Amino acid sequence: MPLNSDVFLVPPGYNAAQRVQITQGDRVGKGVFVSWVSPGEPGSSTVLYWVENIELKSSAQGIVLTYKSWDWEYLKSWFRTPGVGPDVPRTFGLIGDLGQTQDSNRPLSHYELNPAKGQTLLFLGDPSYSDAYLFHDNNRWDTWGRFIERNAALSTVDLDSRKS
Repeated sequence: MPLNSDVFLVPPGYNAAQRVQITQGDRVGKGVFVSWVSPGEPGSSTVLYWVENIELKSSAQGIVLTYKSWDWEYLKSWFRTPGVGPDVPRTFGLIGDLGQTQDSNRPLSHYELNPAKGQTLLFLGDPSYSDAYLFHDNNRWDTWGRFIERNAALSTVDLDSRKS
């Protein structure tokens, strides 16, 4: 899939958060991590959250972590929500071997339009196909994060890319 595809576009606005992702925070179901990248400078680390169909909103203050990889600087924030207990049933959405080909947009669009979404989205197989490019093309990881954001920002995400 070409890097100038509309699904890889950087969000508009100065220092707009991108590659937003929600991930289960622990093994017993008591926490959630929300992370994103701010390309220019640290933004707000406050996240608003609420129970579906309830108007009352809560907020959590996260921490900002700055790290440098090669010549890029990444900024991330995350927080944990109040626990809900380890025995809560969980529904999974599965997408296998997504990669970044012309057909990769189809499963994401299908999942996005499906009213019975999983509470956790599990990506299996090769997520970005970055190893098919010279020096494993780290741009493919950056664009993959933006590519899945429309789903990853709405439910927890887990990635299993182990090779068998």
